[in-house]
Amino acid sequence: LIPRVKKKMRDIVKPLLQYSKNFIFIDPYFNPKETRYINTLKSWLEVLKQNPLCHKITYYCQVHRDLELEQFKSEIEKSTLGELLQKLKGKIEFISIGNKMHDRFILSDFSGFNFSYGLDVDKRENIAKDKATKTSVTRLSQAVFNELKNEYSPDTDTSKGLIVNY
Repeated sequence: LIPRVKKKMRDIVKPLLQYSKNFIFIDPYFNPKETRYINTLKSWLEVLKQNPLCHKITYYCQVHRDLELEQFKSEIEKSTLGELLQKLKGKIEFISIGNKMHDRFILSDFSGFNFSYGLDVDKRENIAKDKATKTSVTRLSQAVFNELKNEYSPDTDTSKGLIVNY
């Protein structure tokens, strides 16, 4: 169990982010209007921009009911991710997965993790880590990892679900 604070959530997957080429984030609840999602993603992207091997980052999410597609794109662009998206230009895309997944995952070329509570920090973002809600983070078994990699492969044609790419 780890507190749902940016540093702890980053540090637990940092080795994964430093030594792979392709990354898949799966979070159907990602909402670019909510800084609690943006701040966590930003901390992971900051690690990825230092990774010379980084080739492709795919973020599978769902366009929320309260956002139209264009609003979703706009919220991402006006978020604090702007500079990082420029540094990772040509490497990151957001893909709509519709309503088919509940769990949240981070996958690389060789391993993956499940974040049971979500890829966002505690709603009370600036809370001390000892007061933050906790989430279990589990390394995926090889069988589950392989199944997810097949379903969300970086080689999959994602053009029909493409929300935006950078």
